[in-house]
Amino acid sequence: MEKILLNRVHLENSRSIDVYLAHEGYAGLKKALSMTPQQVIDEVKRSNLRGRGERDSLRP
Repeated sequence: MEKILLNRVHLENSRSIDVYLAHEGYAGLKKALSMTPQQVIDEVKRSNLRGRGERDSLRP
């Protein structure tokens, strides 16, 4: 499994917005903004996302 959270921590000045943008930062947001609302809904449904995480799945 790929470690996503810290995959850019080794880069110099990794907390800079310029470094983030240079490494495809906000790519998902750019994609979503180019889609219609229905396309966004369909994409989320295809991803099988559920709730806000495991904690929500434990609620009745």
